[in-house]
Amino acid sequence: YHHGKRWKTKFHLVVGVVHTNYLEYVRREKNGQVQAFLLKFINSWVVSI
Repeated sequence: YHHGKRWKTKFHLVVGVVHTNYLEYVRREKNGQVQAFLLKFINSWVVSI
């Protein structure tokens, strides 16, 4: 949970907020290092399309 200022208060224009902790969440699961490696690969592939 974010305890700081709300995005709309802190910034004049908010188009969207990117959530970037998915790799860390996956690492905490069973076989997390392997899953994180695959997720990072898939993320990179999707962004490059």
